[in-house]
Amino acid sequence: MIKRLSILDLHVAVKKLIETYSDLPLLDGIPENQEAPFTFFEVMEKVPDDTKTMFVDKFTIHVHVISKYEQNGSSILHYHNIQQIEEVFTKRMSLDEPYEVFRQSNDGLMSNVTDETGEKHAVLAFSFWISYGFKAKI
Repeated sequence: MIKRLSILDLHVAVKKLIETYSDLPLLDGIPENQEAPFTFFEVMEKVPDDTKTMFVDKFTIHVHVISKYEQNGSSILHYHNIQQIEEVFTKRMSLDEPYEVFRQSNDGLMSNVTDETGEKHAVLAFSFWISYGFKAKI
């Protein structure tokens, strides 16, 4: 039986990737008065994108990077945090068999604003094409 990758399994893999290759925690649910810096992400899209030989789902996620307020308004640490996340997704995401990430892309910086708290908030988009089985002719 062919089973598609669940959003929960994707969440676990993304969390492991971010927390292994950056010094930023990935939160699921943000407690009130959570101290920055931290990240969280949302799954924006999960669509079938089969190839001629493979069953594939394309996932698009938005990773939110929240950086602490700097007295002088500097964005240097914020830009460093953005760069960390961009570099994280140059690594190959690891999934259990039968799933395979055979393509991933950095879809760019979607927004970068200063929140009403003075914290910096960037949103980066990434896409993953995940194979969950091969097609066979009978």
